[in-house]
Amino acid sequence: MTTTNSAIVPVSPNLINNNQGQGIIASLAGLAPMSQVLVDLPAPQLPQNAPVRLVSQFASASAVIDAGFGGVVKFNADASATYVLGDIRAIVQRPGRTGGIILSETWGISYRFTLKAWKLKTTTNMTLATIAADCTVSGSGSAFQASVIGIDAAALLREVPGLTTVMGPFDMDKYQELGMVQTQLGEYIQDNVAALRPQLLEVEVDLSKVTAPYANSPSTLLGMSGVQNGKTEQQAWAKRPTPDKLPAGMSVDEALVKDMYYALGVDDSQPTSSQKAAAAKSTFRGE
Repeated sequence: MTTTNSAIVPVSPNLINNNQGQGIIASLAGLAPMSQVLVDLPAPQLPQNAPVRLVSQFASASAVIDAGFGGVVKFNADASATYVLGDIRAIVQRPGRTGGIILSETWGISYRFTLKAWKLKTTTNMTLATIAADCTVSGSGSAFQASVIGIDAAALLREVPGLTTVMGPFDMDKYQELGMVQTQLGEYIQDNVAALRPQLLEVEVDLSKVTAPYANSPSTLLGMSGVQNGKTEQQAWAKRPTPDKLPAGMSVDEALVKDMYYALGVDDSQPTSSQKAAAAKSTFRGE
């Protein structure tokens, strides 16, 4: 449960092993010093009886992009679109490391999905069910995409038929499939719990310990954008904005840019495709 001075933050499961038994949460890079955005490795194991639940929430377009579903946002661009992020997941929680900004960690296995709907006829008391009905009978438009976190996708697809279609429209058929997936995923986890590798899904952040993210954001953005665009650290720093191009009171710090590259595991070479993808998903890169 969150306190009045904390927030639950979904994170990209990309962790950078610092070779000291910890992982740096790449998508929190720039929010605090690297020593304060660490989690202990290895990940905790799911309990044998971990329940599988469906959770969902309405989200902004930027949150959907941060969750890795940028393609859905770009599909049939419409300013009035409604977005939902959801997980069918089994989780295990543990306290965060002492001295960091992370109060608690949520690890798990997840079938993570997003949906985008536009021209909805019903705009009050919306739920997954009412959106599905609207898109089925009222001619509203929709797009749906899903990904699997913490499970070998090929092995899972053989056992959970409902996961074979992970893109397409969101209608009543798709809504009913979510219930089937929840049942089948639960059965799969019970039979394979020892072989599963939970990944980090979200953390509770102590906001009182956050290091002025807005003051740091030009440096964070420069570093993350540099990685995302495939530039070396030196190439990114060479493209830094001049003082007259920055908001009043803000500057860029080369040490913070270096931190961004370190957090994403980028050495002196150009970023790899996976590193570029991790930078694109960084929760705080767009501040």
